[in-house]
Amino acid sequence: MKHKTQDYKISAVKYYLQNDVSLDEVCDIFVCKKSSLRRWIMKYKAYKHIERLNRSSKSYKITKDQVKYAIRLLKQNEQITMTELKKLILDKYPSFDITSQHLGKVLRDNNKTRKRTKHQHFPVTRYGVEVNKENELNKFYNEVSKYPIDKIICLDETSIQPAMMLEYSRCQLGHKCVVNTDDNYVFKKFTLLVAINNSGCVGSKLYQQGGMTKERFVDFLEEHIFSKYKDNLIILDNAGSHNNQFVKDAILNSGNKYLFSIPYTPTTNAPIENYFNQIKHYLKLNKKVLKFNELNDEIKNAIKMVRKENYKNYFNNAYNKEGLRQYTRKLSTRYRKPKTYKTT
Repeated sequence: MKHKTQDYKISAVKYYLQNDVSLDEVCDIFVCKKSSLRRWIMKYKAYKHIERLNRSSKSYKITKDQVKYAIRLLKQNEQITMTELKKLILDKYPSFDITSQHLGKVLRDNNKTRKRTKHQHFPVTRYGVEVNKENELNKFYNEVSKYPIDKIICLDETSIQPAMMLEYSRCQLGHKCVVNTDDNYVFKKFTLLVAINNSGCVGSKLYQQGGMTKERFVDFLEEHIFSKYKDNLIILDNAGSHNNQFVKDAILNSGNKYLFSIPYTPTTNAPIENYFNQIKHYLKLNKKVLKFNELNDEIKNAIKMVRKENYKNYFNNAYNKEGLRQYTRKLSTRYRKPKTYKTT
């Protein structure tokens, strides 16, 4: 028998109370069970209504104190596994009786999500001298702020391989996603040196043999920058091929200035780092093992795919944040309202 609506139940109760009829007669008229009608009448006489009193949902397998303790342990060690976390909770609460998988779901219900770990390193001392990261960042950005955004050039080198592949694939459930190669050329590595500004690629060069040297670096600067740009700030990496007197003198003699990014802080040279990520993404779309000339052509094609808007955004996000529209983070659509847990 279908559930009756609120109005339907009240109509049946009032009909019984206002007329000299039996329960059976009312049930025949309103098509309901005698036991249900009796229950409606008793509830109406007691409370003057027959609304359902819905009980608020509450978790009964884990207590509020156990949840708080689990979250506190997670804050102390964010890399703890659910198995280890369960053991620690059991040491304090012997009655704790849920699986590790269920514990993971409880934490997710409290908006503690599993994600890839990011490693950040910044030494306390450098060459035996104490360093302060905040002071170095302030000094760096104060120097950058002296130059218009279109007078800044970022350059760096990165390693390129003949066969670069996306880290994730899709294939049949239960099978591994494998990309097979049979050419040992896949193990070779080349050095790509690129310079960019907020309007485009200033210059790029792929080196087939050897890594970066100060002589190669200055040759690149002379070919792509010195003859075309003056009074620019050139932001460099702290690699030995960059940070040396030979390179410094060459830049100053060209009518430009230099500034080295802060060690262990890639955000200070973020435009070129983000640029490399975009370029390599395009290169990973090609699954073939490319020879040097083919790879060089693919790099040129990848560079052409970068839009002017990308260059502009890279530099604005790194060095012109005050000029950007302030971003207010909205509450995530994956946010869950915490559940109610029993107290004991």
